[in-house]
Amino acid sequence: MRICDGKPTSPRFSCLSAGSDLAHTIFFSYPAAWAKKMNSCRKRLFGPRIITRLRVLTAVLRMMPFFLRLAILKAQESEYHIDDYARTYGSLKNRDYHQFLLRVGLRGLGILNYKNPIDSGELGFLSGFLREYDSDGWLVVDVGANAGDFASWVLCSSRSIRVISYEPSPSSCAKCKINLTPYSDRWSLVEKAIGDSVEAATLWDYSIDAGSVHASMYRDVIEKIHGSAAAPIAIQQSTLDQELITTGMKICLLKYDIEGHELKALQGSRKLIGLHKPPAILIEFNEMNALSGSSFFMISKEIGPNYLPYRLLPGGELLPLAGLPLVMTELYAFQNIVFLLHRDFA
Repeated sequence: MRICDGKPTSPRFSCLSAGSDLAHTIFFSYPAAWAKKMNSCRKRLFGPRIITRLRVLTAVLRMMPFFLRLAILKAQESEYHIDDYARTYGSLKNRDYHQFLLRVGLRGLGILNYKNPIDSGELGFLSGFLREYDSDGWLVVDVGANAGDFASWVLCSSRSIRVISYEPSPSSCAKCKINLTPYSDRWSLVEKAIGDSVEAATLWDYSIDAGSVHASMYRDVIEKIHGSAAAPIAIQQSTLDQELITTGMKICLLKYDIEGHELKALQGSRKLIGLHKPPAILIEFNEMNALSGSSFFMISKEIGPNYLPYRLLPGGELLPLAGLPLVMTELYAFQNIVFLLHRDFA
């Protein structure tokens, strides 16, 4: 601890020793100076390709002291040092670094990996999970089929499992039928929405792009979240309790991807889940859930304590979510959460 003006101050982060001004100068000031000099002379000395490489090196030099501080913070890993870090470096000057770390951290925790089914964890999870149930008599229920991507992943990853898909959008249903024609012996489509009641309903989609992956029971999903004009589509809504309660097949997986309507659909599946006890319930959770008021907490409560929640990581690994604070679970951005039936209740 250093003494400044007769008062003790908290230790500074350096890679030599706490309170060392020399270390602070060497590791935190010099890289910034080097970066500044390189910026001033690179155009005079080098061509475009070299300039690009120097830009990368300059960015690295600028960020090096920041990440050195974080590395030291991780090594110390105490609330005291985290508090001191927040007081010292929690400023607008470091905003870009912290936002970058947030984005990277979210991706590493299975959030916002929506570009392909490998990064989202879906393919990895399905290939491992379905292996145990790939025999006659098992059924996957695909709620929110859109163009049939999820159903095709299941059918490609198995030989005997059947899939029944629910999709209310006429445009999406047309695409789905074309895409899944090769699997017609194991796949069927019901052109309905799934919710908590049986009634006529309205689906909202883009006015100039019907059949999008963002079609939702909530108009604000199109207009507020995606900032486009919404067009209504008259549809029929049912419940899984109504549709499947008497099915003679065993359900191994329930999947819900319905743009914020997942909680309502689960409420309309209570009897089915209680009777069939599917080993897994897979839900896509994103910003639409904030708009519809279906939080992770409420979804977990609806599914019940017999199931344990996990977030899918890239490649299909499972990150346990049970017992985590809300700040780690109420993250309204794209992610896939699977609830696995606890062995004691199977």
